Amino acid sequence: MANHLRPEPPEAVHWDVAAYALGVLDPAEIEGCERHLAECPSCAVELEQLLPVSSLLADVDPISLRELDDPALLDRLTESVHADRRRSHRRRRLVSAVAVAAAVALAGFSLFAGVNWLGPEGGAPVAGQTQAPSISGEREHFTAADPDSGVSAEVVLTSRDWGTHVAFELSALTGPLECQLLLVYRDGTSEPVGSWRVPVDGYGTAQQPRPLELEAAVSADRDQLTELRVTTHAPDGDTGTLITVPL
Repeated sequence: MANHLRPEPPEAVHWDVAAYALGVLDPAEIEGCERHLAECPSCAVELEQLLPVSSLLADVDPISLRELDDPALLDRLTESVHADRRRSHRRRRLVSAVAVAAAVALAGFSLFAGVNWLGPEGGAPVAGQTQAPSISGEREHFTAADPDSGVSAEVVLTSRDWGTHVAFELSALTGPLECQLLLVYRDGTSEPVGSWRVPVDGYGTAQQPRPLELEAAVSADRDQLTELRVTTHAPDGDTGTLITVPL
């Protein structure tokens, strides 16, 4: 397993990020994969692209899947990921991607359909203001922009039995920076729930038009969350708040 954690260009062996996103790795493999993701930008980007898929799959009703004509299909797709991880690196990535796509199709989802995924129905958010949330079932959608940093954010909160799922998108995020996501609670306390590095080209910029899309989960109920805050650590040591989104 150690070989998966050391950079070995140009034939480096990378973890199967699709299998990690699908949740089919065992605990030891998960720990090793997470260490590798912290050191491998390409795998981190691949995981970032798969996160919306894993989020949608989390909404799939297992009972509905059992009612399909072929209830064993999902099991076979999962098993194909396991088997694929024993093959070559190139084919492993290909088959895992197919398994993810097939699982999404099986669930009847289009990646951005039905949820209005991190995209407002109207125009761009007004700088310095947060729009009232549009609620769709258990989901709440918020947008905001900071007039000083120029960063804009879109947030989707989803209430779960286990707590709250947080999906967010950041644009006009320039690097290099180290960022941290904080959730502020009704009692005034805050909790860091994620951190990441921003490359020089940033996200949602002229150099890298694609925004940054990430997810987090907390055990707190939705009504306990009052604010989402993104803080930053610059290479020169400066710290600050990039954007605050009232919830």
